[in-house]
Amino acid sequence: MGWFGKIVLGIIILGALAILADVITWIYEVAWIIPIIIALVIGFFVWRKSLARKKMKMKQLVKAALVDGKLSDREKQTILKKARELGMDSGEAEIYLEAIIHQRTVKKNYR
Repeated sequence: MGWFGKIVLGIIILGALAILADVITWIYEVAWIIPIIIALVIGFFVWRKSLARKKMKMKQLVKAALVDGKLSDREKQTILKKARELGMDSGEAEIYLEAIIHQRTVKKNYR
């Protein structure tokens, strides 16, 4: 390799080192966001599990209320109150309640 090749190789190595230094600097500058991202991901999965628990509690309460096959106004109000306590929107809870009642009606009609 001649002197020109050594110069070109030196320039390439210096350029690679400069890029590596920039990458390391960038990583150092944004490293603070990594714990935040991890916390958000963990928070999402905890929220999802909590939501599943709430829906399971609601489903159990609705099943208990529908044991006799009917849903009185008092039972409905109790279910909606419990839904609010669990953090569900009352409209969402009513839709959920009506869906479960409809499923039970359809199952009974096809038996």
